[in-house]
Amino acid sequence: MLRTRITTTAAAALAAALLLSACTGDGEEPPPQETATEAEQDETGPDPDETDPDETEPGEDEQTDEVENGGGPGTEPADQADLPGQAVDLYTGGETVDVVGVAHDDVLYVRELPDPTSPEVTALAPLTSDVVLTGRARQLDDMAVWLELDVEDRVGWANLRYLAYLGMVTDETSQISDPGPQDSMADLAAAVVEDLQEDGAPDLDMTVAEDVQEGDLTTIVVDVQGYADDSINGHRLHIFASDEGGDGYRLVSVEATQICTRGATEQGCL
Repeated sequence: MLRTRITTTAAAALAAALLLSACTGDGEEPPPQETATEAEQDETGPDPDETDPDETEPGEDEQTDEVENGGGPGTEPADQADLPGQAVDLYTGGETVDVVGVAHDDVLYVRELPDPTSPEVTALAPLTSDVVLTGRARQLDDMAVWLELDVEDRVGWANLRYLAYLGMVTDETSQISDPGPQDSMADLAAAVVEDLQEDGAPDLDMTVAEDVQEGDLTTIVVDVQGYADDSINGHRLHIFASDEGGDGYRLVSVEATQICTRGATEQGCL
């Protein structure tokens, strides 16, 4: 049950995040459990739809040639001596993680070194799954943990804040009081989060990981993170609604997927 996990403050933040997410360009690069800072601007990227495909940044042609010829950032793992921070021996090479907490109109940059100013190796879209770990991890002076990734035969680093193991999926529909028809999916999602909340829980970070999708049912996906738990960092809420009556979006169901920090099994987070 999620009721003990979600706060009133988080519900208000969700409503704002849902209305503003389409306008955001840069993402984030905070250490775990910190609010947005300028460092975040270096970790996630601009809306790909706002990028002119005909525009070429200075040096872009040279970088493309390097990649095609086997050079450039991420071709080889960085030397241990060049890595900032301290080694963290918690992760096993070959394990896979998923991207979490990245807005639907943003990307997660994978960088040459565990540093938000390091050259970019590649970028991962929101909801990217099965990203392979090499087993190396570093904790920086700001306490942020970065993991080394093997992505399409290139090696780079990304902040653990945006990577997790996805665990058990539960149907939370029965735990939610019917909010009635809502004018938008944003309003419906806010009502769902508010109903699942309980006073006294820590403030949470809300991210629209997948924007509204129309079909037989209308859906939206929201990542809710920041639990005061070293095993379960949050939940990914998949909200389904119907607007057949023409009087607004009515809740049909809510699925919650655990966002796990240390690993996951069929029974839940480790």
